[in-house]
Amino acid sequence: MTSDLTTSRAHDSGHLAARLGLVGAILGMVAGLVQMTVGTRIPEWTGAKDDPVALGALTVVLSAIAAVAASRLRTPEQLTAQRRVAVVVAFIIPAVLCFTTVGRLWYIPAALLLAACALTAAAVDTRDLFTVVRRNRTRWLVSTLGAFVVLMAVSAAPALTLVLGVVGGLAVTVAPWLPRRTKPVVVVTMLMAALPFAVITWWSIASPLVAVLAVIIGITAIRGNTHADQAILTTPRTLTGTR
Repeated sequence: MTSDLTTSRAHDSGHLAARLGLVGAILGMVAGLVQMTVGTRIPEWTGAKDDPVALGALTVVLSAIAAVAASRLRTPEQLTAQRRVAVVVAFIIPAVLCFTTVGRLWYIPAALLLAACALTAAAVDTRDLFTVVRRNRTRWLVSTLGAFVVLMAVSAAPALTLVLGVVGGLAVTVAPWLPRRTKPVVVVTMLMAALPFAVITWWSIASPLVAVLAVIIGITAIRGNTHADQAILTTPRTLTGTR
């Protein structure tokens, strides 16, 4: 009886996280569209950005990624520990980053995404979390560098530099997690996505350095022996029932 009650609460928690994440993502996409269309007319709400169209579009893209992640939580019993961690990352990156893209419009979406993130993170068994991080530490490093590229690109000008930096950073962030069978395609994609931003911002120090490091370490991670997840990561568990 106790086990059934725990499982029921776990499912309820998972579905609540899905709803919060989805609503937050939808409101985030609305905020991005507002930034794109009337951002210059309400600068006190949108942060008075120099390039509201590009930043609004970035907000829409990141919010859409969060929406996809939220949809995965609708069937929590089918999620592995690694996929839950991925959902947490898909929530937390836009939740934090989009404060710099749409200003005050992001307060409510951020609160909802962070709440969904907390519920999802609480559902991951601590041992599983450490196992995911340990087995994928190089890939996490690459994704972190990719996120830094996106952060630097958000404040870049002109719009072409911003777009190249954001696209390149997102490509670097995602590339290490793609299946190994796509290795050649992923390597070429990383090079084509990240290096143009490094070349355009050659006059600075941080942005080309981070971009080049991300590509070098990323290629190493992709070419390395990335083993399939172990049973602890591949066996679906109910959200908190295994604690």
